Amino acid sequence: YELLAGQVPFPLQDSGETSRNTVMIAHMESPVPNLLALRKKNLPESWAEDKKEREMHIPLWLLNLVDKCLEKVPENRYSNGMELQEAIIDGTIVYKSAAEINENIASLKEENDKLQAQLLQYQQNEAIAAKSSIKISKSTFAGLITLLIAAAIFGGYGMFSNNNNKALSQDSIPKLVVHPSINTKPKANSPILTDTNSQINISEQQLAKDQITTANKKSAAAQSHKKRHKTKKKKFLGIF
Repeated sequence: YELLAGQVPFPLQDSGETSRNTVMIAHMESPVPNLLALRKKNLPESWAEDKKEREMHIPLWLLNLVDKCLEKVPENRYSNGMELQEAIIDGTIVYKSAAEINENIASLKEENDKLQAQLLQYQQNEAIAAKSSIKISKSTFAGLITLLIAAAIFGGYGMFSNNNNKALSQDSIPKLVVHPSINTKPKANSPILTDTNSQINISEQQLAKDQITTANKKSAAAQSHKKRHKTKKKKFLGIF
């Protein structure tokens, strides 16, 4: 204890009777002063700070050994010198200094704090990325592409069918055509006969009937084409 602390646990102040009695009572009743605190206090002032710090690295096993040797109750101390020797041998092999243990603990704590900060930053980045982006699976993406292609095909087919319907509807409109052989304007200076007018009226009526019949046939053909077109369109939509 004196070698490590720079003084005995209970130093004698003077050679008087009172001082001796005080030291004797302190040995029996007072706790032993902290060894490391006394060592730090008694290190030479001329030493550099790094040397002082290095000199504070005392093995923990040695501190425990000194404490046990200074126990108040004799049964709590080493029973003999052989037991003390075994403790010294075991301590030099197994134990580390208190400063080394504290240093290791501080280093581990610092590393743990860094890891916790990195983990928190990673979680925050993940949360931001999840809010700013929409993730879809490959199957969903393929389904969307298929739907777009189907919509494009259906739109093109619809435009083609509308054009055909317009063409058919225009063809189905009946047109009144006057036969070129019929001259509806009377020639100048020629007499207009009643029989001739009657024949012209009959020819015009027959021609109008023929044109109506032709228009009805075209309309029926257009309706039939529409029905076939609707059937094809239903079959086409059934594929999707």
